[in-house]
Amino acid sequence: MFKRLLKHEFKSTYKEFLILFLSVLVSSLLFGIGLKFNEMRIYISFSIVYFCSLIGLVCLSMYYIYLIIGKSLFSKQGYLTFSLPISANQLIMSKVIVVLTYLISISLCVSISVGIILLLGLDISQVPFGELLKNVNFTVLSISFIEQFISNIMWIIFILFIFALSSSGLIKKKRKNNPIIFAIVIIMIFNIAKSLIYYDNKDLYLCVNNNYSLSIVFAKKIDFVNVTYYYSISQFVANIIIIVVLYFLSKRIIEKKLELQ
Repeated sequence: MFKRLLKHEFKSTYKEFLILFLSVLVSSLLFGIGLKFNEMRIYISFSIVYFCSLIGLVCLSMYYIYLIIGKSLFSKQGYLTFSLPISANQLIMSKVIVVLTYLISISLCVSISVGIILLLGLDISQVPFGELLKNVNFTVLSISFIEQFISNIMWIIFILFIFALSSSGLIKKKRKNNPIIFAIVIIMIFNIAKSLIYYDNKDLYLCVNNNYSLSIVFAKKIDFVNVTYYYSISQFVANIIIIVVLYFLSKRIIEKKLELQ
């Protein structure tokens, strides 16, 4: 049943995202071609089209993600969703997997569009691809991907928790405003607590040195003379804890406290 649920989630939303991705790629193609013209009017027109497509991709993606999480679970449509023979765990996991897939696809789409613009706008014969590949630090890329991956999961779970809390029997007044209000309040509290914890205190960092080796440093600040990239280990652990806590809170609310309008 879980596979059917995932298939239904993708089937009901992939067309909208596919149209957005194609619009960005086509506009990047036009932008890249426009770079080859000496006519400023053509260049400006194609660049405006490209950046408008990026803005549309971000805005409409946020709206579709809201539909995937908010409308299908925490509106009248939720009655149909919860009538299916699936558990709260499967519902939450399906939303996380679908939204995470689309977020990764958005990043890939934007990266490919930038690559198209560079390939069409630059003289490829003058680009030293061999030297560029030699200078790519795959350790940094891997750590950055893991960092962004965990961060995306945390925000997806956070959004799901906000919708669950605002639709629960724990909150009864002015529900329409609650998701935004709760999100702002919780983010403010989290940032204040983070500032108090990390203010003038040492932190544990995973560092990628200039020679591509890894090291763990306990310090207030990182010396960038010998370090190419760093990531806070404590922040990573905190994100994992937040994901686990919000996941089980969301599951508990969905199972016991949810009151759909």
